[in-house]
Amino acid sequence: MRSAVAGAPAGRLVVAYEPVWAIGAPEPAGADHIRAVTSGLQALLAELPGRDGSAVIYGGSAGPGLLARLGDDVDGLFLGRFAHDPAALREVLAEAEARVR
Repeated sequence: MRSAVAGAPAGRLVVAYEPVWAIGAPEPAGADHIRAVTSGLQALLAELPGRDGSAVIYGGSAGPGLLARLGDDVDGLFLGRFAHDPAALREVLAEAEARVR
């Protein structure tokens, strides 16, 4: 990751992660896998000088329940197919709201 952000402008970064093998796959990446990678990315960002406030978000099949299962190992989600379902989107937004309270 260091080489990927080497040329980025100074300041806060938002790193988005989704395993290539999970894109379009019928089964999403497991929460344990996601937590391992995103917590590692958070740790790397924390080591970089001048990157205070940076965040790691997860995409993929980020639907209802995932944010709660990932806990503090992720700073947020970007939604794919679940954003097209109003009920699922409401659930994800409610989870995000509960997390910030």
